[in-house]
Amino acid sequence: MSNKCLQHTPNSSDRLLSFSELKELIPLSRSTIWRLEKSQRFPRRRQISPKKVGWLLSEVLTFINSRKPADEQSKA
Repeated sequence: MSNKCLQHTPNSSDRLLSFSELKELIPLSRSTIWRLEKSQRFPRRRQISPKKVGWLLSEVLTFINSRKPADEQSKA
């Protein structure tokens, strides 16, 4: 995925990410993402078709930006 996705601004057009695109931004397994979604700690997927889902780029970037840097995690 290009860095243009990481430079998302509110004025950019939003788009849906496939799981493979999501995994490039968030290196977590499907089951971990599912558990985080279920506990409302990760953006919910959108049903695109009966067998296809996607995540809104803006929501995923908001999630990423809300995370504390790793060096601050251990201080909490």
